[in-house]
Amino acid sequence: MARDAANDHGVPTFGGYLKQAHSAAWRPTADYLSKKSGIPKSTVESLISGHRKRLPDWSDQVEPLLRALGNKVDEDRPGQADAVLGSMDAWRRAYDDAQSDRPLSCPLPSHPSAGSASLTGLIRVAEANPRDLGVHKPIDVADVVGGMPIYAERDADAAPTGVRAALTRAAEHGGLIVLVGGSSVGKTRCVYEAITVLFPDWLLFHPADADQVRHAAAAVPTKLVVWLDELQKYLGDTTGLGAETLCALRRPGIVMVATMRPKWFRLYTRPPTRDHGSEDPHQTALDVLKLADVIHLDARLSPSEQKRARALAAAGDRRWGAALQSNDYGPIQVIAAAPHLVAHWKAADTYPAAVLNAAIDATRLGARSPLSADLLCAAAPGYCDSRERAAAPANWFESALIYVTQELHGAVAALAPVADSNTMGEIAGYVVADYLQQHAGDARHSETVPDSTWQALCDYLTSHDDQGIVGERAYSEQLYRYAEPLLRQAADAGRRYAAFLLVQLLDKLGREEELRARADAGDENAARYLVYLLARQGREEELRARISAGDHYAADYLAQLLSRGQDFMGHRIKAIRHMRGLSQADLAYPELSDSYVSLIESRKRIPTQLVLELLARKLDCSVSYLLNGIVGEHLAEIDSELGFVE
Repeated sequence: MARDAANDHGVPTFGGYLKQAHSAAWRPTADYLSKKSGIPKSTVESLISGHRKRLPDWSDQVEPLLRALGNKVDEDRPGQADAVLGSMDAWRRAYDDAQSDRPLSCPLPSHPSAGSASLTGLIRVAEANPRDLGVHKPIDVADVVGGMPIYAERDADAAPTGVRAALTRAAEHGGLIVLVGGSSVGKTRCVYEAITVLFPDWLLFHPADADQVRHAAAAVPTKLVVWLDELQKYLGDTTGLGAETLCALRRPGIVMVATMRPKWFRLYTRPPTRDHGSEDPHQTALDVLKLADVIHLDARLSPSEQKRARALAAAGDRRWGAALQSNDYGPIQVIAAAPHLVAHWKAADTYPAAVLNAAIDATRLGARSPLSADLLCAAAPGYCDSRERAAAPANWFESALIYVTQELHGAVAALAPVADSNTMGEIAGYVVADYLQQHAGDARHSETVPDSTWQALCDYLTSHDDQGIVGERAYSEQLYRYAEPLLRQAADAGRRYAAFLLVQLLDKLGREEELRARADAGDENAARYLVYLLARQGREEELRARISAGDHYAADYLAQLLSRGQDFMGHRIKAIRHMRGLSQADLAYPELSDSYVSLIESRKRIPTQLVLELLARKLDCSVSYLLNGIVGEHLAEIDSELGFVE
């Protein structure tokens, strides 16, 4: 008997593991799992949601679900169920630990990219380099080079609902604190200073990606700070950080800290606008943010913050002295070289400007991974006119890169070269400086992105998450020739929202046969959308054919189509009455009143079964035709097929 464990850590942790197992098995549908396990569909949905408040029963629910997930893995990778999901013994041990409220060991195998069984790269918080954690390098002024300016305390530091109070609560109970603010407003420095003061002797873990965060959930030491600067980089469609991982990490002695831009926060928390059959593409990110303590940091210093900054300048901090002289930018933005970035962008000659604007546009379209040199080189010509392209010297791109990667005032470059996580001395791509992207992205918001940039994104983007995001943007702008290859690559890599948009796009382009081929090949989004399309067009015969082939989506939609048919019952009674040459009074007499017939035809009254039988006899048709527009023999055949599918 499952016990009530709503307040235990074991229940949400074990539920999170079940949700991870569902993801590891490539997210089979609840219908599939219900049929394979014998568990009702609603129970399956609850089990894989990761949000149960009670521990499910092992024999009747957990074990059958795990076997159904293993069956799905074996269909695609025979004999690999344990390698993907973990052994049943490991799951049973985790279940027993959850039942006894003991610390759980994750039953899932470690992700290949997560490295060894223990976390790597751990350092003491007091030993962390703020630059490595995302704190902007400050400008050099006069004879002050390197180092960091003295920290000017923010109002959000010591407030009862502020950063340090939230971190203290998280240390006691576990939790995620997200500081939301624009680029170069001091949010990363604010969090860094807070953890340095509160947890100097704790261990710090700075994961490279969501996989490493999931690994931390399975192998965490005590007194750990998980650093997630720019949280949006860890979120995504199917491979991003999920609520189940946060639940597993939300324990006493573990603090998760993150920063996020307002643009991303608004995107993830706004009400979704859903097309038929779609999921909210940002639901996973929203679930993560619902578990967080969110604190917003103002872009401008308050009067009390300015007073503290002036005191530091008066005490001899030259960077604060220079920063407080600006009337156009906030002091923290000046220290982070924001004015110099904007001036460098505006002063760029033709070819450096083309490369910079291509990078800015690619990023505002949704590319979050580093942009390769090949991508930038292919995109840049669209920002030049024909004469400028003709006059370009042979080394135009190399010269442009020198300009855009030049470090300004010892602090930051407009376009920064970066390596990937596994190599040294090799440039994997380039990223636009945060503040420049925020400023120039807003300035270019209404500019048309050249075809060269769209095509370069199609040709050179390698991140499947980015392909899905940029493909969605192309789809929304009706640039279908670019949307299709981007969405197709993302969909084929398992990005579910991209797969949904792709089948919608195939419908828009009138490529029903390709849609049907994807459905027949096992694409569940295509199968679901195809039967929706057939139902929308009233193609009952084709729905019935798919039912006979075992398509449970077709059965669901046919049932909905038949029930919708009842909405037109009044219209059918009126139409056949006219066809028979009868008035309302003729049809009503003597058993009914003509006013009652009028109410039925206008859908203001629903007739009883006896009245329907009476009307059917008088109109010389079947009751099923009045109800559904289908003759009785046809209806019996459909019922038989629905029964066969069930």
